[in-house]
Amino acid sequence: MHTLTVSGLALDRARALSTLLEETVDPAPLAVTLLSENEADTLWRLEALYDTPPADSALESAIAGAEWTLDALPERDWVAESLKDLKPVAAGRFFVHGHHDRDKRPAGRIGIEIEAGLAFGTGHHATTLGCLLALDAILKRETPAPALDVGCGSGVLALAYARATKYPVIASDIDPVAVEQTVENARINGVGALVRARHATGLDDAVIRGAGPYGLIMANILARPLAALAGDMAALLGPGGHLVLSGLTVDQEAQVLGPYRALGLALRTRYRIDRWATLVLAG
Repeated sequence: MHTLTVSGLALDRARALSTLLEETVDPAPLAVTLLSENEADTLWRLEALYDTPPADSALESAIAGAEWTLDALPERDWVAESLKDLKPVAAGRFFVHGHHDRDKRPAGRIGIEIEAGLAFGTGHHATTLGCLLALDAILKRETPAPALDVGCGSGVLALAYARATKYPVIASDIDPVAVEQTVENARINGVGALVRARHATGLDDAVIRGAGPYGLIMANILARPLAALAGDMAALLGPGGHLVLSGLTVDQEAQVLGPYRALGLALRTRYRIDRWATLVLAG
């Protein structure tokens, strides 16, 4: 793991650089954070986490003159350490928690037990929270099926769907660690027989394609792959189906919506939490 730090930025410049790093410079960061450096909020620091960082020449070109450093992190499970003390999260009917908070689930809520690990998705990030709120709202009106969770991470969205509906769901991820963790989390939550985890790049998988068309597709990934997958997503979405898209900032909404609208899908609802957006579309 490596951390890129860029200091002394105006807020507009910091936001623009964040978008540039996420959408243009390869490989993309795992996460980007903007932090204020003074009380007046006139100077900001950008921190980007990379598994494998871009070449120095690519960073120098993108950052264009600002002071920056790229530091290697010690080999530790940073994700688990950062998540181990997180509190439970309530999102509509769903209550996401660690094993030590099982007894805190309120009556009438659906508990989803997720342990800190290397796969994304504990309910604490605004994008996961937005997806859970969107899923809760959809399930109040209907029970769309079959369902697909693209870029499942920890499997939290697939688990939420399976726990709430008792219907099967396919969960896929490009990361084999995420697939393994989804299988384990499904077992822990008593829906191992309902959640079918697949190691796949996007929707390029015979099982995923064969199970469509879908009544619900959820994808909490990043803006660029969301836009790139628009054609495949639309092709696999059944009549009256729902798309729940997240992993994008508010500033990236137009970039993601454009390709889907061009295919005849319409925005039904949006959730904005902090600077993150979750979009709900339908045909």
